[in-house]
Amino acid sequence: MKKTIITLWLIFMAVVAQSQPFIHQLYLGQVSVDGTVLTINYWVIHPVDSPAFVTFRAGPEGSSKLDFDTSNATGDIGPSINPQGGMHTIKWDFSAYGQQDFRIQLIATKQFSEVDIQDLVELVSEDSLITYMNAIEGVRHRDSNPAHLQATKDYILSKFEDANLQTSLHSFDYGGYQADNIIGKKFGISDETQVYIIDGHFDTVVDAPGADDNGSAVVGMLEAMRILSQFEFQKSIKFIGFDLEEAGVGLVGSKRYVDEQLLPPEETVGVINLEMIGYYTEEPNTQSVPGGFSTLFPDAYAALEADQFRGNFIINSSYQNSLPLAQAFNQAAAQYVPDLKV
Repeated sequence: MKKTIITLWLIFMAVVAQSQPFIHQLYLGQVSVDGTVLTINYWVIHPVDSPAFVTFRAGPEGSSKLDFDTSNATGDIGPSINPQGGMHTIKWDFSAYGQQDFRIQLIATKQFSEVDIQDLVELVSEDSLITYMNAIEGVRHRDSNPAHLQATKDYILSKFEDANLQTSLHSFDYGGYQADNIIGKKFGISDETQVYIIDGHFDTVVDAPGADDNGSAVVGMLEAMRILSQFEFQKSIKFIGFDLEEAGVGLVGSKRYVDEQLLPPEETVGVINLEMIGYYTEEPNTQSVPGGFSTLFPDAYAALEADQFRGNFIINSSYQNSLPLAQAFNQAAAQYVPDLKV
């Protein structure tokens, strides 16, 4: 039986501190099969002749999981691949996977190096945030403004595609409306099955322009995506725009994602869910709290009271088993953005 192979060539960014990343361009040449041995020829190009780190993966055709064991592959894989070395070759014996169809992926990155987190923070652009908000603001509801809701979906998807993420739609029916959770995945270099998620919902209630609820979260997610997509990470990151969080009893899109998309071998190891992060004021008595808040969270209530209930902060909340991630967020905010009150 002839093996069907889906080939991909990708552009990936390099990690370079204190500057805009350079681009490695990886071009796929001939791919051939002899028995159970796959041969891949490729070229890699870099504008300053910097050595590349080339990763080879394979997985079932039609699946986003590239979890085949390719450790027996030989040839031009790993560090110190010379962009000026002409054509490079990889050979892989796939006999362990029988006659099933599969797809392959090559990733070319700069040699791994540390990047200063403060440099990442400095890449945040006010102009980008305003541009995103101008595109998103407006009623985004399936009944009262389906056109702008669809335009927002298209906009998010286009930004994911522009960043060379693996993009997909998690689509489902909701009373005749085709809902779409929009997913962009940045593959981890060492373990793509370990996934962190940064998300926000893009729909609004029936009559709200939704600049803060929840356009601000989508804006924050897109800006994080714009910056982080330029760098390489050991584990994967998924950026997700959720649909229908305001429908029915709420959280429809994210619940459907949890029910239908959390599939092995992928494991979600952390989630940063953004919700209404844009509102800010120094006016007293602009922040209300629900009943019982002072009993459950006396320290937080005392801090609010001492600051005359100003709405000049964001809240970071987590379940008990997510405290390490929450604490890491708090520590990062205090160190890198000390003016941001969390």
